[in-house]
Amino acid sequence: MGRIVSPNSQSIFPCWESMLVSSSSSSSLSWSTPTTSTSITKTVNGSHRFSISGYSLVKGMGIGKYVESDSFTFGGYSWAIYFYPDGKNVDNDTYVSLFIVLASKDTSVRALFELMLLDQSGKNRHKVHTPFGRTPESGPYTIKNRGSMWGYKRFIKRTDLETSDYLKNDCLKVHCRVGVVRSYKINIGQNLGQQFETGKGIDVNFEVDGENFAAHSVEHSSDYEGSSLERTASQPSSHVEDPSGSFLERYLSFLHGLAK
Repeated sequence: MGRIVSPNSQSIFPCWESMLVSSSSSSSLSWSTPTTSTSITKTVNGSHRFSISGYSLVKGMGIGKYVESDSFTFGGYSWAIYFYPDGKNVDNDTYVSLFIVLASKDTSVRALFELMLLDQSGKNRHKVHTPFGRTPESGPYTIKNRGSMWGYKRFIKRTDLETSDYLKNDCLKVHCRVGVVRSYKINIGQNLGQQFETGKGIDVNFEVDGENFAAHSVEHSSDYEGSSLERTASQPSSHVEDPSGSFLERYLSFLHGLAK
């Protein structure tokens, strides 16, 4: 088994060494640069608070009529909050309705939404509908075209609202959160290639049977979480006692496994 001796007497590959099995066979050293890619999907989140002052004056404005917030932008899209004090339609006229509305034109977006009616008593007993913090049962909601909306026709019964701590000094406070779904691709192979060409990220050398190999160690992976090797004669060397080359062969085999 090859032995690594570094200037500070710490193992350069602490995790990998325990995974590599020694081999007594001798074979030629050859490899190709491993390439990998990763797709990362996450949400770009933003929130907006909408205060509705003068609730007693907007109540009775009519079924299907709403009070609208200013538009706000999250994840590259414009949104607004619609509050229907007399319900969105006849079937829900004893409830207040609450919706988040897409205000951008000619677009389609997948997102997670949260609507919250704030408890103004200081007890933090908010009325909230949210998929955040748990896996959505049906995945993100897809909204297409301006005016499309997500929310609840029966958010809360009007009589319950008017006797609750959500209403204080004739004012309601609504909080919404939008998480726009975005996907990104990471091409690790390209990062490896840049390391080969520029030497950026190279912070340790190996000397194996008279030849030098530059590498990026685990302890210094802020720029790139991985490792690469290239031939060089310019870096200070750490000596690897492995005349058969078996350690590097196993190391390169490990990198190849990462690329799969």
